[in-house]
Amino acid sequence: MTYMKQSANSIKPHGYWSFRIPSWNLILIGILAITITSFLLIFEYIVNKGSLGAPLDDVYIHFQFSKNLAEGKGFAFNANEPTPGSTSPAWTLLITLPYLLIKNHLLIAKTFSVIFYILTGTVTYFLGKEILKSRKWAFMASIFTLLTGRFAWSALSGMEVSLFTFLLSLALFLHLKNKSRFLIAGVLGIASTVRPEGYLITIFYFLILLIKSISSFQSSRSSQSKLLSRFIVTGIKDLLVPGIIYMAIIAPYLIFSFKTTGSFLPNTFTAQSIASTTLFFKVKMAILYILRYFYLVFIDNPFIALALPFGLYYIVKSAIRGRGEYRFLALVAIGFPIIASLAAPNLRHHGRYTIPFIPIYTIIALEGFKQYYSNPLSDFSVRRFACRTRMFLMAIASLIIVLVFDKVLTVLNVDSKITFFLIITTYILFNIGVGAIANKFLPNKLIKNNPQLFIYIFAIILQLILLFNWASTYAWNVKNINDMHVTLGKWINENTPMDSVIALNDIGAITYYSQREIIDLVGLVSPDVLEVTDGLSKEEREAPLWQYLKEKQPDYIIILPCWYPEISKKEELKEMKRIRLDKYLIIDCEMVVYEWNESEQSFNEIKLMFE
Repeated sequence: MTYMKQSANSIKPHGYWSFRIPSWNLILIGILAITITSFLLIFEYIVNKGSLGAPLDDVYIHFQFSKNLAEGKGFAFNANEPTPGSTSPAWTLLITLPYLLIKNHLLIAKTFSVIFYILTGTVTYFLGKEILKSRKWAFMASIFTLLTGRFAWSALSGMEVSLFTFLLSLALFLHLKNKSRFLIAGVLGIASTVRPEGYLITIFYFLILLIKSISSFQSSRSSQSKLLSRFIVTGIKDLLVPGIIYMAIIAPYLIFSFKTTGSFLPNTFTAQSIASTTLFFKVKMAILYILRYFYLVFIDNPFIALALPFGLYYIVKSAIRGRGEYRFLALVAIGFPIIASLAAPNLRHHGRYTIPFIPIYTIIALEGFKQYYSNPLSDFSVRRFACRTRMFLMAIASLIIVLVFDKVLTVLNVDSKITFFLIITTYILFNIGVGAIANKFLPNKLIKNNPQLFIYIFAIILQLILLFNWASTYAWNVKNINDMHVTLGKWINENTPMDSVIALNDIGAITYYSQREIIDLVGLVSPDVLEVTDGLSKEEREAPLWQYLKEKQPDYIIILPCWYPEISKKEELKEMKRIRLDKYLIIDCEMVVYEWNESEQSFNEIKLMFE
């Protein structure tokens, strides 16, 4: 009878998903995500005077591939010229399906970005619950993730960032829940066709599986024949079958790449690699990458980031001392920036390749705060704990004022030495002031019993301030792309012959709106360009690129002169149109359209003959 009287809420559901869905938390997460994206849309609408767009030119690269695919012209950038020029074939396919019915790439891509932004908030909650062992802390992790300005920026970018973030968090959650390796391999396979970082994450995962299989084999006391048989069976189940599932998902694009270029790697792997001939340069780039990587983590939310080292320490310690399921998490969190700093130290576009790791670092940081601040060691008295927390709050407040002060001084163009002196002085004085206020008014008991309260209050206030700044950044990024790339694409469409060939370095919106045949000077969709620039630094590429252009003789060349200062000075190029912007936030400098001046070239060739 006692069992029959149990309430429905106390009975836990069984089955494959063995957790109870907290509907109210999910509803609140969804409401917050929609509110944030609406906030950014309003900014975009106001700054762009009623028009919408994309904050990156790369978005239109997906659109161009999608358009040709939908029209039966193959997976190609130039119609009927197949090329593996996309790092995210899965995203291209995803936006192509609805495009067959709704001829609006921008609406489709933005909608999908927002959907996966919301889904990431949801899966972050479940992932946080597995690590933090608390619904309150998990809900906090989800809220902080959604409020992170860079992630909110990606939610309306129309790019694949939010989809990859969702898949990465989902794979980690499934691993911590000890779900089927076949399912996790499938998720990682899809993730690898969304972003190339998925390949590295998959290597980490299979490395963990291998270590686990070897450990299980070594700890067994069975006979040698039984051990060998068990090892083979375990290897097939744990490694071979998941590996086959993973390869079945990624193989089509790899085969396509090999058939079109002779390499299993897409063009972008070579085009975006950093050329270097010296070990010193590589080490320098790696160090700078690591420093900027963690700077980005810090500005996502300074309050949370300061607790990240404690969280990483706890996760690594747990992984070493028996929490084997944390090994994958530790490898992803620490291993990724290390490998990326050596293989592809690229943090352009607000570090968009690092955005998928925001939920992971947020959860780990909260675990650090929870372990270090919520559970003080026994030899720490209440007063010392309160003092420690006050120091934490004091450091946060001073960091905020320093960041703001630095921004103001930069805008005012104050000399760098004076700026440094003023910032240090402000930092010291503000620390003294905040410390005095904290010691006077913050009660010890409140701090000891409600550490979450201070996280919510200070972190959310800080993230709302930063979110306002990111909303403005997002809107101006869209305006930059609309005013330059979209405008030039439409201008080319209206002012040049349809059979014109254009060489350019930013290939997205200009190609999408002009629908002209193009030569990609970076080599993303023009593999023959890579043959003359591979292994060269940015400065060294200009001379061979110019020789390449003289051989191809495109009708028009559209470049950023700050990227190609020598080419922009060539007498064979006649300037036709130049676009300058009020603010350069996502673009480096002005863009110029040049017409190939055949008469000038002929004159120079004749001149060389007589010399």
